[in-house]
Amino acid sequence: MRIRLSMSLVLVGSVAGALLFGAAACSSSSTPTEEPVTTSTASSDMPPQEPSSVPTSQPTTQPTSQPTTQPTSQPTTQPTSQPTKVMWKDMSKDQRMDVMKTKVMPEMTKKFQATDAKRFAKFDCATCHGKGAKAGNFKMPNPDLPKLKADNNFAAHQNKKEMLALMFEITPQMTQILGEDPFDPTTHAGFGCFTCHTPKK
Repeated sequence: MRIRLSMSLVLVGSVAGALLFGAAACSSSSTPTEEPVTTSTASSDMPPQEPSSVPTSQPTTQPTSQPTTQPTSQPTTQPTSQPTKVMWKDMSKDQRMDVMKTKVMPEMTKKFQATDAKRFAKFDCATCHGKGAKAGNFKMPNPDLPKLKADNNFAAHQNKKEMLALMFEITPQMTQILGEDPFDPTTHAGFGCFTCHTPKK
């Protein structure tokens, strides 16, 4: 009886141990738990909230350093009008000598020498005014200059085309320098060829 009781206890203990072992095994072989998955919340899908307050450190007024007034000072002086040119007939002797020295001589020397450098290598008052210039006599016209015939546009002098062209060039220039009126064929007044030359008969 004791043997049977002992074996029964052993058997009961084995069964109990097996049950405990099985329970432990079952609990250890259960489906592994899934890793936690982070789900996006409504706040993560929304754009970040704009700051509700505006910085107040920015200047609220426009800079006032711009000049508010334009300079008002305008030149009040108008250019003076050109002085009235004195005509040759109204000039004093000194004024006439000044015009001849500073304007007529430089311009006419250049023109005559450009036409015939050898003939007019020496260009002075006597070139136009003749021998009387040395004595201070500048009366014009000068009979010592070549005599002119104006018929048919100076046809008689076409054999001296260069000199004729020079005369046609310098006559209006001399008219301007001396402040004279140009020659008027109707009235026969004014500065022209016969102011310096005498007519050929």
